Amino acid sequence: MKNNKLKKGIRDIKDIKLSSSEKLNLFTNFESYVKNHPVLDAPKVNIWSSFFVHYKYSYAISALLLCIFVSASVTYAAESALPGDILYPIKIYITEPVKAATKVTQKAKAKYEEERVMIRLDEVQELVKKGKFEDTIRAQVEKEVEKSVNTINNMEIKKIRNKDRNENASSTDDFRKKLDSHFQNIRKADVELKLDIPKEHDNKDQVEKFERKIKVQIGGFINEDTEARDTIDNKNNKDNNAKDNNRGRGLYR
Repeated sequence: MKNNKLKKGIRDIKDIKLSSSEKLNLFTNFESYVKNHPVLDAPKVNIWSSFFVHYKYSYAISALLLCIFVSASVTYAAESALPGDILYPIKIYITEPVKAATKVTQKAKAKYEEERVMIRLDEVQELVKKGKFEDTIRAQVEKEVEKSVNTINNMEIKKIRNKDRNENASSTDDFRKKLDSHFQNIRKADVELKLDIPKEHDNKDQVEKFERKIKVQIGGFINEDTEARDTIDNKNNKDNNAKDNNRGRGLYR
């Protein structure tokens, strides 16, 4: 059974074709990735040290070489893959990390990780519609969402520490609104499915478990975000009070 599924997957891959515009878009992304992550020369030391340093600096281009090796057609086909599909690992371990690497600024990196969270939720919605949102798939998606949330959290706290407080609060609110909208769509798809099929073939409460877990992850991110903002505010208030006291003593003129 598994061999038949694998053979079918290979046949499907061979039938995939790219348009000229798709090829141009793919290699434009690759070119941007290479420009932003050049391979650096290793210092001339002993042979083993040289090997490891070269390996370290070659990592930036490894994903690019993998994508080319896998082929452009497969990489593009993976864009629409869902958890459980044969091409899904290419999507989350090659295609998306390469795209993430082309984001130069912290803001752009955080935005792309937010986009990845929304992509995961869109995938869940499609699986729910098909009645294929199983326990193992739920765990996989939760893990991928957690990775993105942790990345976003680290970048948002850096923004707060760099005093981009208002921008940070706005982006966090927007992120939360997008999440709520996606979860509404997922719940709606789940309800519609349960109306159409017998109870034993539905998603078996996986949607409720998934939403609860993701909201805990996001809640932790928002709480840390808020705590970081409060810490900065408290520090600023203390600094301002100290300046006022010193000004009263004639230390500031």
